[in-house]
Amino acid sequence: MKKVDINIEEGNIEEYVEEGLFSDAIDTLNLHVERKKAVADRLRYSVLYLLYEHDKLPREELVQATGKESNALHHHLRELLNNNLIAEVPTSAEEDGRKSYYRITKLGAQEIEADIQNIASAESE
Repeated sequence: MKKVDINIEEGNIEEYVEEGLFSDAIDTLNLHVERKKAVADRLRYSVLYLLYEHDKLPREELVQATGKESNALHHHLRELLNNNLIAEVPTSAEEDGRKSYYRITKLGAQEIEADIQNIASAESE
């Protein structure tokens, strides 16, 4: 096997990626990987996609759509919130203030849009 010189010090591949991909970004390799972990769950990805298609949804509609109890869904919503993929939305004066509403964030939308683009381009090949 021929050795390829890629100018990476032994054991520094993560530093190489950090500098090459994230040096001019507000993101980091760790944050990016954590976001990917959050959407690697089928239920969380499905919630993210549903919020992509709608401006905002109340928690009770997410509970109904997922078929999960509110407490069981809480863990998944928290993971998406902690990774800035969704946001909790304040209720307006006309809405019931006891309800929690969620919307997709710009980062969350970018995740879904990248997948839509990748799937569409793969189908056209």
